[in-house]
Amino acid sequence: MPLTRTLITAEYAVLRLPLTVLGDRVVARYLEEDSKLRLGFEKTLGTLDTTVGRLVGDPGLTRRGAHLSHRAGMLEKAVVLEEKAQVRKQEADASLQQAKAVAEHKRTAAQQRAEDDLKALRRDKEAQKQAVAAKAEAKAKARSQAARDNASVKAESIEQRTEQQLQRVDERARTQASKPAAQLQEAAAMAADARKERAAADRLSELAGQEKARRKG
Repeated sequence: MPLTRTLITAEYAVLRLPLTVLGDRVVARYLEEDSKLRLGFEKTLGTLDTTVGRLVGDPGLTRRGAHLSHRAGMLEKAVVLEEKAQVRKQEADASLQQAKAVAEHKRTAAQQRAEDDLKALRRDKEAQKQAVAAKAEAKAKARSQAARDNASVKAESIEQRTEQQLQRVDERARTQASKPAAQLQEAAAMAADARKERAAADRLSELAGQEKARRKG
């Protein structure tokens, strides 16, 4: 029985030799340690070594196969974890970019709203300013018109008084002119008074003319 095991072990070593050479000179040299092709190759060798070692009762071959399989399995898990981590990283980066885009959109929208509110406030202030100016201008025009109307009334009143005084002077003059010669001296005095009245009336007329000129101006 030991001879049979020895023969089987020797035959397996001969059969495994090309795989060993392939693993040492090609797989280990040209493939990355965590390459799926290399890990699959090493896992297969480890399984073969473990199986044959158990069949022939070779603890060393079994341990070698188990170690090779375990190492390949651990690296395979590491690769899977790295791939998951890369996927999560990409998803996190995408979420971060999306969050940044949303934040930028909100910031731009808020800035635009602030600018619109500022423009609206400026328009309201300008409208209020124009309304106040228009109201002040209307009041000024009303006061100016009232002043012109008042001046016109005053001028008309002066003209009426002047006309009345002139009429009284004319009436007095006609009355005095019809009196007898004995009253000439009195008439002369009355004429002098009349001239004074006429001068006063002329003065009133002149004032009325000035008032009219000022109103037209």
